[in-house]
Amino acid sequence: MSVAIDMLATARNSEATGNSANRTDAIVSAIGNVRGPVVTKEYSDADWAALRAHLRAEFAGVRADLRAEFADVRAHLRAEFADVHADMVKLRKDLCKAIWIQGAVLAIIILACEFL
Repeated sequence: MSVAIDMLATARNSEATGNSANRTDAIVSAIGNVRGPVVTKEYSDADWAALRAHLRAEFAGVRADLRAEFADVRAHLRAEFADVHADMVKLRKDLCKAIWIQGAVLAIIILACEFL
């Protein structure tokens, strides 16, 4: 897309704002030598659309990475909780066994005192 620029009007405006003739020539020459795309609404909209698409892709990647990290953390926590649960079950069994043994010893002592 080409955009028409009134170079004479640009030069007059530049001189009217107090720029010297040499500076005005440099400004007009620089504008005339522009080879890149001129920013228009359509060009700007296309840039924004490309940026949005790029950001969507980046965010999708970050979300996927976070999901994977959360899955790893959940799996690790499940394993840790399973280990703690297994330890608690073992301690409960050991505690029950110790209570039964103490109860049996106490019963033997009581019975022994009865027969003495």
